[in-house]
Amino acid sequence: MLAAGHEHFGDNDGMTLIGSCPSVGITGYVLGGGAGDISPYVGYGVDIVKKFELVLYDGTVVKASEEENADLYWASRGGGGGNGIVTHLTYKIVQAPEQKYEEENGKKYTLLYLAMNTKDVDKAAKHIQEWLYDADPLITGKFGGAFAWGPGYVAMPFVYLGSWREAMEDLQATGLLDDEIFTVEPRPFTGYGNAILSENYEVLCTSDQSCPQFENGMVSSAYEFNTYAEVELNFMCTEGLFNYGSFEWSNTSGNFCKDLGIADDQCEDDIQKLGIPLRKPKLCNKLVIDAMMEKAGDPSSFMNSHGPSLEFVDATRGSFNATVSGVVQLIQENSLSIAGASMWPRLDDKLFAKILQNHPETSSHLQHGAALKVRSDTTAYPWRNAAFQVQYSSDAAAKSFLELLIKEGVPAQRYYAYLNPPGMKKWRSYFFNDRWKDLTKIRAKYDPKDVFGKPLTIESFGE
Repeated sequence: MLAAGHEHFGDNDGMTLIGSCPSVGITGYVLGGGAGDISPYVGYGVDIVKKFELVLYDGTVVKASEEENADLYWASRGGGGGNGIVTHLTYKIVQAPEQKYEEENGKKYTLLYLAMNTKDVDKAAKHIQEWLYDADPLITGKFGGAFAWGPGYVAMPFVYLGSWREAMEDLQATGLLDDEIFTVEPRPFTGYGNAILSENYEVLCTSDQSCPQFENGMVSSAYEFNTYAEVELNFMCTEGLFNYGSFEWSNTSGNFCKDLGIADDQCEDDIQKLGIPLRKPKLCNKLVIDAMMEKAGDPSSFMNSHGPSLEFVDATRGSFNATVSGVVQLIQENSLSIAGASMWPRLDDKLFAKILQNHPETSSHLQHGAALKVRSDTTAYPWRNAAFQVQYSSDAAAKSFLELLIKEGVPAQRYYAYLNPPGMKKWRSYFFNDRWKDLTKIRAKYDPKDVFGKPLTIESFGE
């Protein structure tokens, strides 16, 4: 999707909303909700899909849109699927916002990193929630990306729809950079060596020198690009494809230079999760990003196929003295997505402070701004009250988090596209709120024999 959108609409500053995992298909992404790095500006995937074509259980081909089979259209936008096989969908391309400096420099897109030490966690919790929920969404909606926290710090790697100069002005205007609450540390982002400021791959400042461009305001680092596709691929390069150690994210051989078709001297040895050795790119430079773009546009490439690959599994069997199936099982059990994800409404500031300090985790996607402005009954996806979700790092972390939220009376809300863990007794309402009852009726209408039924898919009958 990203490569196709760039090829056909990039010259007109068109943007295609995608998630962070390169091998996830667009159909499952939309059926589960569709959160991405620009959701604060464009909404969820369910908000910009305009039409579906499905094959039903009896072979009938139907279309679903606002005008035709509207109930099926509603259910297919975040209801988890199960009504038929989606063979075609029409997805909206969204034009990038107008930018302050575009007349002189053209459109820009920035990977912006904020690594902040918190001076007062109670004030930090209140301040962050005010920025996510109360600040002008026309400004904060240009900041997508992720959010991580732990004792004494918060980190926000942003995908910003504009230049780094405009980003700093917007951060000042919306009040996020408050030096009475946070201390911002200059810090290179993963994949850029010691560079803390660059424009179109040209390094302007490094961490071992003063950076006059930041003298009127401080961010940890900023990397500006000429196209939306480049900033997304750079974020994928730094945060996902090569660094998570989730080997099901792509069909990698274990040698990413080989997979990308670039010279081996662009890669270095790295030990990932479980002690498995990899060769990954040393830097997210233009050569690597161009190769990623080419592979992203190839449906048969490793980026567009799930892993772990048999080649990779076979190469790592010796590390565990295990069979192929044993290695696959071990990798799946240690997947970052195995514990699922939660999202919650705006919290009491004291409770949020306790979470920031005592429950370190990461939110893969910010979902403030436009994602919260859609009426909650517009689509089957129900959670229009949560500015971010948390993808748990482990079952133990999920248990600790959920116990705290339940104790404090916070409603349980889960993101269906991060489907797990199995065995939940009330999974229907956790994922779909009371919408599961409507989804049951729609499933009974379009798949009365439950041909497409599977675990954790809404059935044609009650809970």
